[in-house]
Amino acid sequence: MAIRRLNAYVVALLLALGLAFQGALPAEACTCMQPDPYAGLVEADGAFVGTLVYVDRNLGPVYDSSTLVDFEFEVEESLKGDIRDTIVVKSAADGASCGFEMPVGQRVGILLDRVSDQWEGNLCWTLDADTLLAAAAGPPPPVSGSPPHLVVSVSMGAAGLVALNRAGEIVGYGRGLPPWLLSVCPDGQTFIGATGNNHVRAWSFANLDEVGEVEIGQGDSYGFSNLICTGNGEFFVLTGGGTGNIPEMTLSHFVSGAGEVVSEVVMHIVPTKTGLLAIGGDGVVHRVDPRTGDLEALTEPLGDIRGQTAAIALSPDEEHLAIATVDWTRDPYVAGIAVADLIDGVWAKMPVGCDVYPAWPDNTQVTFQESCVSEEYMVYTPDLELIGPGENPWPVGYVATAVDETGTRFLVAPYGVDILESGTQSSVPWASLPTYPNQLIVVPDASQEMWLGSDFIPAPPTEVPAATFVEPVPGDAVPIEAESGPASPWLIGLGSAVVAGVFWLLLRRS
Repeated sequence: MAIRRLNAYVVALLLALGLAFQGALPAEACTCMQPDPYAGLVEADGAFVGTLVYVDRNLGPVYDSSTLVDFEFEVEESLKGDIRDTIVVKSAADGASCGFEMPVGQRVGILLDRVSDQWEGNLCWTLDADTLLAAAAGPPPPVSGSPPHLVVSVSMGAAGLVALNRAGEIVGYGRGLPPWLLSVCPDGQTFIGATGNNHVRAWSFANLDEVGEVEIGQGDSYGFSNLICTGNGEFFVLTGGGTGNIPEMTLSHFVSGAGEVVSEVVMHIVPTKTGLLAIGGDGVVHRVDPRTGDLEALTEPLGDIRGQTAAIALSPDEEHLAIATVDWTRDPYVAGIAVADLIDGVWAKMPVGCDVYPAWPDNTQVTFQESCVSEEYMVYTPDLELIGPGENPWPVGYVATAVDETGTRFLVAPYGVDILESGTQSSVPWASLPTYPNQLIVVPDASQEMWLGSDFIPAPPTEVPAATFVEPVPGDAVPIEAESGPASPWLIGLGSAVVAGVFWLLLRRS
């Protein structure tokens, strides 16, 4: 009996220890990406830049990481909402539940929700202070006197396009929805892009004005997979739909708004300097006749790749094409890399550990990780003969890019565009934007000469309202520097008393 009583006391002791010193119950980790500052200012109920001065963590003996606590900020600048000198923001007690994680004294930009009569914020709506200030100021006026070198798809209110000169300065804006799958037309005067499931629009390089629109008419269940301009009013579009692991793909050729189905077996199209390549569901690479849409086979079949393609990479000289595939229908799944010789028509193949992403440092080397757990990149010949360890090709193989006549590669980056100059291994910031860019294209030389400029400037995402009140300061706020952990001082004292009482009971009755 004594042993049984002792076991019960030990259980009680362990529970007391857990209550006293665990503080917060475990929670799953918070996963989110940094918000787009321009879009965030439009969506948020409030926004400000300020410095954290106090955190109130008097939470009681038991709480979980999602419990809301008070964070007090000194406001440097109110950007949206009724906010003045100070503000108290409710946020989860722990970063695991997407609560604030900044230390006292840190300057930060915050986007807010208004819930009942209080402000609430979270880790996912926290930004660099200067980034949020720049977005709130609105897009800068265009610089005059120089033509565009790059056109970038963006989402900045009424503007869906922005033109940048060779110095990375904004020289013009284009109205409308932000397009994706941008493609330069051979006439050198226009470019096209998809702005919805059913629409392809064309713009002029002279001033970024819209000059045409075609409704594809595939219905809401279809989406664009790729889009290639082949002439004035002519383009190929690859659309996909259906359900399950194997999508239904249709390659269509449009001329003057009228479309004709070219193939229902093509899974991917790849633009090249000399035309268009189409990859069939059987892994055959075809050259597409830009006038008729006829397909000319360039390679032998690779095998059934429908619904299995993870990545496609064309070598700089366009003589080899690398494809990464994963068959998710098999258990365990089967992954591989294959490289097509587009001159001789043969494939080199090898198995890999998972869905990897090949990149071509030059015409004679292709590099990739051999598994998802490996941090080492290996370099192979186009015949997939091992050369040895290589450098991480990031971000060349993983983000939207465009290459100009000098070999300089332009890459989309958070809040701007980076450049990777020919012969260098790492990219550097080139242009700053108050939002995330989507797609980008290099402006042809002939188009630069026809630039007329654009006087359209999109409005700022929000206007700063007049402040009408000051948020109250909690009377029992505790400076975060004084905290020794997640538990408050009275909680530690209470826990210690409980532990002492259990020990006394155990000794008295045993």
